[in-house]
Order: sequence, then C-alpha cells, then structure tokens
Amino acid sequence: MIGSVVLMRTAWGCWIFAMGYNERSARLVGIPVDRARLTMYALSGALAGLAGLISIAWLGSARPNIGQNLELESLTAVMLGGVAITGGVGGVGGILAAVILLITLKTGLLQLNVNTVWQVGIVGALLIAVLLIDRISKHWR
Repeated sequence: MIGSVVLMRTAWGCWIFAMGYNERSARLVGIPVDRARLTMYALSGALAGLAGLISIAWLGSARPNIGQNLELESLTAVMLGGVAITGGVGGVGGILAAVILLITLKTGLLQLNVNTVWQVGIVGALLIAVLLIDRISKHWR
C-alpha cells in the first residue's frame, strides 16, 4: 500500500503516470523525464538487490533459477489488474487483486496435479486473452 500512496498522492507518482501516458507531453509540461526514469530504474535495481538478499537469507544459498517464469506471471498480473500496456493507466489495488487471483489459479492447478509446463501455458493464454480483451475494448471506444 506504500506504493499506492506514493503513486497517487505525490508529485513524483503523478510524474510517473504522465511519463507512461505520453512522454513527449510530460517533457513539454516540464517533468524531468530522464532524471525520473533514472530514479525509477535505480529504485527497481535496489529493490531487486534487496529481494536477492532476502532470498539468500531465507534459503541459506543463492539459487540461479529462483525467479524462473516469474516475468510472465508478473506481466499477466499487471495486465489483469488494469494497467494499460501503453502506460498511464492503472493502480496498485487492481494489481493486488489480480495477484491474488493468479495465485489462486496456480494453487488450484497444483492441486489438480497439472504439469508445470501446462501451468506456464495457461498463464500465457490468460495473458493473451487479457491483451485481446484490452485491444477489443479500445477498438469499441
């Protein structure tokens, strides 16, 4: 919920949304796009490093495959949560609900003894369906 407050209630969060919606317009308004982008990448790298440290502390050793196929799941959760692929639209609450839905789906598939390869395929099919629905809904508007 800290992320939601930062994105919705601070000027920096509004800058991020403005940059995602239209970078050229954000530059014209006076937002330092390059500096804000560098800050976002630095924050992302710092959080990834912190996650690695927590993983090493929890498991007692480094595993090179710990995040395998998570990029597909994270992209699916973000798109399912209402974030536009073109940027500028979305929120943390919808993403949290989508993550819970995705975890519930994967847990159900594990309970049904579905092979992990098929689980990745089902998540990928869900991502394609969400993208198609987003595209069709934009076409009808």
